[in-house]
Order: sequence, then C-alpha cells, then structure tokens
Amino acid sequence: MSFGVSKWVLGIIAVVAGLLCLFWFSALQWIVGIFLIVWGIITLLEKK
Repeated sequence: MSFGVSKWVLGIIAVVAGLLCLFWFSALQWIVGIFLIVWGIITLLEKK
C-alpha cells in the first residue's frame, strides 16, 4: 500500500490548525492531538 501526502498539504493543514488555535483557543488540545495523530500515521505509512 502506497500512501503519500505532499508537503503542500501538510503545510496547509498546519496553517489552518494554527489559525483555528488563534481564534478558537478552547479547541487547541483537539487540533494538536488530531494533527499529531494524522502526521504520525502518514509518517508510518510512507515508504522511503
């Protein structure tokens, strides 16, 4: 199974998560947690 996400997509996700944290501070834990889980899964599934 091959799965890859471009750096553009991760960059956009990071910017959106950062903006949400700035304007909706109570969601900070959820945003960071979900982002780290997704990033970890993508990293584990990448083939080098």
